[in-house]
Amino acid sequence: MNSMTVAQQTVTASFERDALADRIGKAIAEADGRVRNATPLILQRADDPNPAQAKLQAKDDMDGGSDGLAIVFEGAVGAGATGIAAKPESLKSLLSEICGDRLALRIEPHQASRASADWLIEILSASKMRSDRLDVSFGIDPSAVFAATGGLRMSIEAMEAAAPQLLAYFFSMDVPGVLLESDGRPYHNAGAGAETELGVVLAVALDHLRMFKAARQPVVYGVPHIGFSISVDDDVQESLARMKALRLLWADALKAHNILDGGQVRIHAETSYRMMSAESVRANIARKILAASAAFIGGATTLTVLPVTTGNGLANAMSREVSRILPSTLRRIDFGSFDFEAVDARAEEIFAEAKALAAEIEGRGGVLRSLASGFIQARIAQDLQKLKPTTNAQADAKIGQNLILAFEGNPNLNLSGIKRLPDTADDSSSVCEPLRPVRLETL
Repeated sequence: MNSMTVAQQTVTASFERDALADRIGKAIAEADGRVRNATPLILQRADDPNPAQAKLQAKDDMDGGSDGLAIVFEGAVGAGATGIAAKPESLKSLLSEICGDRLALRIEPHQASRASADWLIEILSASKMRSDRLDVSFGIDPSAVFAATGGLRMSIEAMEAAAPQLLAYFFSMDVPGVLLESDGRPYHNAGAGAETELGVVLAVALDHLRMFKAARQPVVYGVPHIGFSISVDDDVQESLARMKALRLLWADALKAHNILDGGQVRIHAETSYRMMSAESVRANIARKILAASAAFIGGATTLTVLPVTTGNGLANAMSREVSRILPSTLRRIDFGSFDFEAVDARAEEIFAEAKALAAEIEGRGGVLRSLASGFIQARIAQDLQKLKPTTNAQADAKIGQNLILAFEGNPNLNLSGIKRLPDTADDSSSVCEPLRPVRLETL
């Protein structure tokens, strides 16, 4: 690792960010799924329901070194009781104080993803910002929304019928960035193992490829507009294996379409919600260092570090600052000497089982129908049982999960006001059993 003084490691508001285009170019996987010189863009979560506070936070985050924002609307996947109002004026207000010649934005999947994409396009068009200075993900993944909320405002059949027209519309507007996403976070946070998570993720991505064919768009041109989101946790080796397996699965899927070089695989990494503790917030900092390190080593394109108090509700200023400074500091570390032998072996295991699961999901009519039937939920329930601590408490001791130290209490955190979202929206046309996020300390 590089030898640096404390002063050199200190991140200030004047942190000099790399050129966006240069950094994206570094996160390129080798043919075997490994990555060289990856430096992800850092996106700070924007989720405060108070419009004025959300705008101030966004400006503070950008001035403090973040490359962009992960915009969380109310009811979005992973929003919990937080999130800005799903209205165009809320988005316009949030971005009104953001300036600079380079910007990375992603919208987290939610029920109104289609509409919010229009809002964002309109705002960015009015800003006159050059498209080559933007890195945008529109977060359109109906399967993730269905899994997380238990409801869709359209029937599955109507959604499938409308998808080609939606794609044709966006292609006609020449929108840069990721249009369709395959989001594994709802499954991971509900307890899914790596094989289950990536099996579902692959099945969703295969659905996206079929959408492009149905829209009479060449699949090869659609590939750059498909992205992935996954959780990374404090098991660095497992997180790295999952990221490599995802690249191998995607390359294998593209071969079926005679695409031998799909270019950069766009992977958004988010530090795991399920690994977080509401009782041991200090331990969360160490976990996030490990998880963020995995994102850097594994070659994530973008990274969001959830604030360390996310398990307790809306994050405070200190928690947000830690989540911003931590990955910025990691940029200064050389991860090139990491040993990948064990990672390679585990990635091959995940690849084989995830590919088989994706094929089974396709045979059941796809991810949406597999969620509606409860097949995916049942698989995740089995995975969740494997995460529970065994009777050997000493061997499995993990601070903040099944071992709470006396000094780790947080008496000043008010948990009584934390709300939970309703199971499904009242206007849902399609329903399934929602996948609820779990924290391992509650098992």
